[in-house]
Amino acid sequence: VLEQQIEQEQFPAETRERYLRFIKEYLAPRYIEFIGKEIQTAYLESYSEYGQNIFDRYVLYADFWIQDQEYRDPETGEILNRVALNEELEKIEKPAGISNPKDFRNEIVNFVLRARANNNGKNPTWLSYEKLRVVIEKKMFSNTEDL
Repeated sequence: VLEQQIEQEQFPAETRERYLRFIKEYLAPRYIEFIGKEIQTAYLESYSEYGQNIFDRYVLYADFWIQDQEYRDPETGEILNRVALNEELEKIEKPAGISNPKDFRNEIVNFVLRARANNNGKNPTWLSYEKLRVVIEKKMFSNTEDL
């Protein structure tokens, strides 16, 4: 629509090209990114619950990984050793490009432990820690990228 309007206005060639270049190089990519995120967010009807589940699981796995302990899933009985925990944590971290997972995991677990102490032992919401919120969103959206 903008391109059509620019063509109809009969600007001088240099001005017309500058406007079209601005649309193609600046506006279009940002608009595509914005629309893509809006569609993905709308698709994830249980966006908040899904994010909280990923957050809680990430914190749990990271805590066991830091302590170098195996984790037994209470529902399935499956046991995850440190290598398996690391693989599960990386599935969440990689879409966000976390470069130092060890420090990131320690930072998140420390934040959650402090928050639990002030919140009657309950985990904070997944939105409460910006760094992990961004990581979780990237993970969720990497799962829905094909939409």
